[in-house]
Amino acid sequence: MKHTTTTEQTGQSVELDVEALELEHILYGSDAYYQTLELRDQILRAPLGLSIWDEDLKQESGQHHFAFLDTNDRPLACLVAVPLGEQRVKLRQMAVAEICRGMGLGRALMQQVEQLIRDAGMLEASLHARVSAQGFYERMGYKALGDVFTEVTVPHVLMVKQLS
Repeated sequence: MKHTTTTEQTGQSVELDVEALELEHILYGSDAYYQTLELRDQILRAPLGLSIWDEDLKQESGQHHFAFLDTNDRPLACLVAVPLGEQRVKLRQMAVAEICRGMGLGRALMQQVEQLIRDAGMLEASLHARVSAQGFYERMGYKALGDVFTEVTVPHVLMVKQLS
């Protein structure tokens, strides 16, 4: 299904066929990886007065990076999957470009990554959801566990989904 959106700040219009987007596995250290870092910084860190560049990113070499890219190979949405053993994975740092919000990109990204990790034998996915995004993850089938905690200055909750 094609979606069109226009940003208020620039008046720029984007049309996407979300169902036609292909999930890309982004290689750590590649140009695409650094572009996903830029998107993650812009969406997840800069609004908090933080910088992703201040974090130790070496650990990400053993993690799996996924994105939907536009026709110029720029990330529209991205997500990181961290193996936690043979059958568990932690999803982290999902970011959707502001101009693409409300088009279903986040949902499509989660569904495709979940299918990929399910096919790889994973039985459980967990994530630390910002409380402001908890409803999104609940609609995706995740259940909140435990108390709210603070991570990168923002209230979060542990959420888990059985993939089997």
